[in-house]
Amino acid sequence: MTERKYFNAAVLKAELDGYVLGQDEGAKRVAMGVTSHLYRIAAYERNEHSRIRKDNMMLAGPTGCGKTETFRVLKSLEEKLGIPVIMRNAPDYTPNDSWKGSKDLSCLVTDLCREAVDLFTRLRHTPRTEADFDEVCRMAGNGIILLDEFDKLRIIEGAGTNSFCRDYQAALLKMTEGGEYPAGQVKLGNRYYEEDDENQHELKVNTSGVMFVFLGAFDGMERITRNRLLAEQRGQETHERHEAEAVSGGIGFTAKLKPTSCKADNHADKDELPPDADLTPNLEDMIDYGIMRELAGRIAIRINYKALSVDNLVKIMKESKTSVFHEYQERFENMGHKLTLDYAAFQEIARRATEKKTGARGLSNIFSDLLFTAMYTLSGTAEPTECLLRGSDIKQKRPPVLRRMEVPRRNQIDGKNGF
Repeated sequence: MTERKYFNAAVLKAELDGYVLGQDEGAKRVAMGVTSHLYRIAAYERNEHSRIRKDNMMLAGPTGCGKTETFRVLKSLEEKLGIPVIMRNAPDYTPNDSWKGSKDLSCLVTDLCREAVDLFTRLRHTPRTEADFDEVCRMAGNGIILLDEFDKLRIIEGAGTNSFCRDYQAALLKMTEGGEYPAGQVKLGNRYYEEDDENQHELKVNTSGVMFVFLGAFDGMERITRNRLLAEQRGQETHERHEAEAVSGGIGFTAKLKPTSCKADNHADKDELPPDADLTPNLEDMIDYGIMRELAGRIAIRINYKALSVDNLVKIMKESKTSVFHEYQERFENMGHKLTLDYAAFQEIARRATEKKTGARGLSNIFSDLLFTAMYTLSGTAEPTECLLRGSDIKQKRPPVLRRMEVPRRNQIDGKNGF
C-alpha cells in the first residue's frame, strides 16, 4: 500500500487569492473541489477498488469576474498538482468527426494526453519506454479539462441549433461517464522507426477519472434559481400562515395567538430574497436552463462567481499579481518614466468597467484608452517624467498631467539611436 498523501485546500486558495480577488467563497469551493480530486487520485493509488467517484464542476459568473483566471492559476500549478490541466473553448469542438474541418470532442483527450507528455517531461524525463507512456496515460486519465463558454451549447427547444447542442451534450456525457479514447501513437526509444514498426505504441486514455469543469456566464441561470427560491419562499409563508390560522382556531381562553403573524405581515408584499440567499443552481435549475438531465446529474460541484463591485475592482488593480495597473507602471518604467494614480482615478476606472459590465477583463482597454496619448508623447523622451492620472481628469476627459521628475537618469536615450 502506498504512503498516504495530504493536500491542503487552504494553501491552494491562498494561491488563488493572489490572482482572483472578490470571490472568497467561490475560490474556497474551487480549491476544495480540486483538493478532493487529488485525494480521489491518491485513494485509487492505495486501493484500486476505491469507491470514491470523481466530481465534475460548473463555474458560472459574468464576464470578467475571474473564472478563466482561476484556472490559469491551476494550469500554472500543474507541476505541484502532478496532473495535466488544459483549457479549451467548448464551441470550437463538434459532437463527432462527421463535421468536416472541425475537431470533435475526442480531440480533447488527445490534447490532454499531449499536455501529460509535456508534464511528464518536466517532472522526470522525455518519455521513451512503454512504461513511461503508460504513466503518461495514467496522468492524463486523472487530469482536468476545462471547457469555457459551455453555456453557449445549452439546449433551447425550438432553436435552430437544438439538435447540434443535444448531440454535443450526449457525446460529452459519454466522455464524462468514462471510456477509453485513442490519444495517438508514439515511437518508442530514441531511433527512428517505420510506420509499421512493432515499436509503435498506441496511447489510450480512460476518461472515467478526468475532472471536467464547465465555465460560462450562464446568463439567465440565476433568474431561474431566483424564481424557484421565490416560489419556495411564498409556499413556505403560505404553509406557515395556514398552520397559524389552524392553531388560532380555539375559542376564549383556549385560543392561541398566531405565532407567525409579524413575519407574514412583514413579508406579505415583498417579492425579494434575503441578501444572503444561496443562488447556487440545483439539478432542476440546470435542466430548465438547457443542460440535459443525465449530464447535469454528473456535475456535482456548482459554483457561482458574483459580479465584481467597484471596491473589488479597485482592490484587483492595486493588489492582484496580474494587475493591469502594475503592468502599465512597468511600461512607464521601461521608458524611464513613472505612472501615478490617485485613489479617485482607481475608483473612476473601476466605475467605468462596472458600467460596461466588462469586469476585470475590461480594465486593460480602459487603461490603454486613458494612457495612449501620454505614452505616445513620452516614448523616446530622455527627460524623466511622471504621468499623473487623477480621477477628476478622467471625469472631465482631460489628459493626464505630465510633470518633470528631478531624478537623475542612468541610461539617457541617445537621440541618434532608436527609431
